[in-house]
Amino acid sequence: MVDPDGEFVITLTAVLMGAGFGSLSGAIMAAEAGLDHREGLWKGAISGAVGGALSQIVTPGVGALSGAKAGAINGASVAFGSSFTGSLLNGENIGDSFVNGLKGAAISGGIGGIMGGVSGGVSASRHGGKFWTGDGATFDLVATSNSTKIGEDLEYSNEYAKIFSDERFGKIDKLHELYANGTLPNDSYSTLDGNIVWNSKGESVLGVTKYHANFDNKSSVYLFKGAFTSKKMLHLTMQHEYLHVKFNAMGYFGANYHNMQHSSIYRWHYNQAKQWNLPSAGLKNKMLDYRSYNNPKLDKFLPKILN
Repeated sequence: MVDPDGEFVITLTAVLMGAGFGSLSGAIMAAEAGLDHREGLWKGAISGAVGGALSQIVTPGVGALSGAKAGAINGASVAFGSSFTGSLLNGENIGDSFVNGLKGAAISGGIGGIMGGVSGGVSASRHGGKFWTGDGATFDLVATSNSTKIGEDLEYSNEYAKIFSDERFGKIDKLHELYANGTLPNDSYSTLDGNIVWNSKGESVLGVTKYHANFDNKSSVYLFKGAFTSKKMLHLTMQHEYLHVKFNAMGYFGANYHNMQHSSIYRWHYNQAKQWNLPSAGLKNKMLDYRSYNNPKLDKFLPKILN
């Protein structure tokens, strides 16, 4: 009841961490300059807290950007807030403080761009996407069994998948294409007989979401025969992949969000599969694999997206 979506805890943590690093830095700088370290301590704490709070305002808005751009904007915004506040506390006027904030932003933005670019690029590459833009990165739904027997009253085709999707979910904003004809997202996926599809880790998959940075942050969904064993299985598979589409469109795509997306979605998927008496042991394992990446920021959107 106090903090149902976890937003306050995340923001408070960022503020406290910023204050901690800022106070340490301020005390060291004051001591080196021959000044009272206690003054540097509290001024640094305030400046760091401002920067930490600002990071929570900026981060969601840059989630859809590539690692380099996101890192640059995050680093610049935090440094601007800290430098601007620190200058004011040291008695400088607003104009000079603003200039100092811009200088700090330029330096930290460059560093953040490099670090964010490397981090985001590695993450995107691991998911099959381009290093700098993330274009083509994929999210897998690992199968809980290797059955590919098409269920009663189901048909494995693009036409049937679209009808089923329209009836169950309506229009999916930011969905680029829906495939249910054996088309594979890229060369890292393979199939011997057109039935079971494997990813690069050798895991069989039911569906894949592929991110398109160059198409207004839209995503395409690929469904395979294992998802068509029953209407419940197809519904859950589509819902799983559409959650990725929605998160990507909302900006939660950058390097920090690959694993966070799967943490939220697999946890929802596991609980839903249990309620519908569908195989859930494999889903539980995936949920546990990603549990350390749990982020209430993403969880709070699930009810809105699912409705």
